[in-house]
Amino acid sequence: MIAALFYAWKVTVRLAGTGYWAISFVGIGLGEVLYAVYVYSNLPAFAAVGYIIEITGIVLLVRGCDKFISNEKRFPSNEVIALCGILGSMLFSVQFPNPSLRLLVGNAALSILFIKAAVSLFAARSTTVRQTMFAVALILGIIGFFEFSQATLVVITGNPFIYSESKSTFLVLYCFLFTALAVTLLQLGYSRFQNELHEKSKDKEILLKEMHHRTKNNLALVSSLVTLESSEFPEGSAKEAFIRIDSRIRTVALLHEQLQHSGNTRMVDTGEYLSQVLKLILPPSNTVNARIVLENEVASFPIDMTAAIPLGLIINELATNALKHAFPGNRDGKILVRFGCDADQLELVVADDGVGMPENLNKESLGMSLVRALTDQLRGNLRFETNNGTRIILAFPASVFACSQDN
Repeated sequence: MIAALFYAWKVTVRLAGTGYWAISFVGIGLGEVLYAVYVYSNLPAFAAVGYIIEITGIVLLVRGCDKFISNEKRFPSNEVIALCGILGSMLFSVQFPNPSLRLLVGNAALSILFIKAAVSLFAARSTTVRQTMFAVALILGIIGFFEFSQATLVVITGNPFIYSESKSTFLVLYCFLFTALAVTLLQLGYSRFQNELHEKSKDKEILLKEMHHRTKNNLALVSSLVTLESSEFPEGSAKEAFIRIDSRIRTVALLHEQLQHSGNTRMVDTGEYLSQVLKLILPPSNTVNARIVLENEVASFPIDMTAAIPLGLIINELATNALKHAFPGNRDGKILVRFGCDADQLELVVADDGVGMPENLNKESLGMSLVRALTDQLRGNLRFETNNGTRIILAFPASVFACSQDN
């Protein structure tokens, strides 16, 4: 029995007050059983022991209500009220035998404790607690009022059996009370679980945003160092290599910046992110490249960051190559970047109307090798078309991107 009580308290004590409630159920129920034994056996000892156990259970019930509302330490008024009830019942049982007054004093203590528990729940500061515990508080108040009114009626009529005859009503009220408390515990436990889950989710989101912020700042620092180093080189292949490296670093940094400011720490909008990547290569206000028109036909839909990074790097490489090789001698032209998703695949097109792909173009250069590797990473297919310029088409399975788009 003791082990069962301890286990009940250990399991339920995680929610403030419920450990006391669990034990109080047993105490009140056991007290009622002993009173029933007294009625059938007419042995006062059972009534006395049952009353002490029951009032102890009610003390724990009130303490559970107080602890649920506030964890502050208070004067032990519940124990004082219970002690007064026990001593008063003993006084009118032993020293001045009077069953009516004994019942009145004992039930007065019970009534005060029940009503005290009801008031503590009704007076809770939290609106949620008041609404959730309303049924419990109402039943506690009814039991307290009923206990005292029955004892008063016994004193008035002088018939102590009136109280015994009303025990079935008490048992119904107790059953309602225990059921209401059990249902409330389930509701409160579930609400607490949901709140903890929400708080953990918020903490995780904050940590991820902080991670993206720090990553973006670290990449910005590396980009600055690369830019500073490139300034030491004259115009030529070495300086161009540093510029390409810087562009790739900034492409990845852009993704972390997008994730930092978005409401989703893993998904990024393709239209917003890839448009920013294209601005790195061909800013609208760049007077040197004002003769080159960029046609941006990138659809907007969310994709996972693990797919967005290689996609951004691929577009960076292909658009940079088009800008570098397609328009020699200050030729005018346009570069088209189209990206969209349909039911089963995505298609990326980077096309220009320049001089076309030269036959001696090294398709195994670092940039094109990077494009091929990233395309393989996304399980895509790469093909070239050289008709009125250069057209590079990459097709990817939509499942890789987990994309969604309203067509």
